[in-house]
Amino acid sequence: MSMGNESSSVMAMLLLLSRKGITSYERLSGAISLIDKVKLRTQKDSIVSEVGEYIVRISSDGSYSCTCPDFTYRHKICKHIIATLLKADPATSTKLLESLIHQKPPVPKTYSSGIKELDELAPMPSGIIGIIGPSKVGKTMFVSQMLYKISADTKKPGLYVDTEGFYTTEAISRSESIFTKRFGQDARVEFIQLRTLESLMSFLGMSISLEVKEKKMEATVMFTSSVEETPALKMAQFLDISAMAIDSFTMPIKRVFGSGSQNLPARAALINGMFARLEEISTMLEIPIFITHHVGKSPINPYDPYKPYGGSSLMYNLKHILLILPGKDPDERRIVRYVWPYLSKEEISLYLVRDWGYVGKDELSRHKQEAG
Repeated sequence: MSMGNESSSVMAMLLLLSRKGITSYERLSGAISLIDKVKLRTQKDSIVSEVGEYIVRISSDGSYSCTCPDFTYRHKICKHIIATLLKADPATSTKLLESLIHQKPPVPKTYSSGIKELDELAPMPSGIIGIIGPSKVGKTMFVSQMLYKISADTKKPGLYVDTEGFYTTEAISRSESIFTKRFGQDARVEFIQLRTLESLMSFLGMSISLEVKEKKMEATVMFTSSVEETPALKMAQFLDISAMAIDSFTMPIKRVFGSGSQNLPARAALINGMFARLEEISTMLEIPIFITHHVGKSPINPYDPYKPYGGSSLMYNLKHILLILPGKDPDERRIVRYVWPYLSKEEISLYLVRDWGYVGKDELSRHKQEAG
């Protein structure tokens, strides 16, 4: 569809709003194919449109709304609003967009861990957060603690996807006892178990077809539904969650692919597809999604840095990564802001206290005094 000069001006303003974070380039791209589907109904002091099953309202005072999930949960200018602006009278659209351009850009939402040292090192953002480290270092306790803390602060539950079978009924009860005592009775986390790759992918609205050729696995990753129709998003919306965790991201993949390097391309295709879907969910709900991932160290070269299972595809998809390593003392854990493939210089020490969780040095001292 060709656009005149006035519509091109509206598009230029929308591009500027994308750079300011009020909408996005993906929404702009998606709106183009919807323009011809927009049914406009002008009302007094406002524009009302039908775009498929969704209703868009744009008022002359600069307010706007859409009934789609993207706007409902993110309050951003969605593709249906953009399509309406491009179809509507350019003068009306320009007036609205000019007022939005002069607004201050939104401040990215972050969440407190409740630990001063950790908040200074790496405030928890919305988006996907990788918690990586060797086996049994304390990744599960870390993400459990984060979910309970965010839940206590927001008064909304967290959602914990357990793929390893760690969270039995007894383990859930113990975790709840520890963190409600620490953070208060508002801290609440719902647990589900998805131990197979098939069940995890179905949860995300995906499927995978595997074929073995010359001892190598080839994977075709498919999206079986839109993000709005995934069980993951529907459950998250029903529970009105504040954060999600998948612990671990590694295990379901490892059960299918093993550790052979010949399967790296197939694993990479799967990981890239799953990350694309998780990004959609995180973006739509504006929540952090914590994923734990296994790493290993070369038994031959002790100076070789810790490397993630299955190659570097996962690390390339992550913007926020914390590496947990053992410290000098049994309870000490080194927390490193990790930039693949090298360790950054940003590092702190936290302490893992039994029946309490992770604490900083000052809180450790207070905890010991109270316990003593």
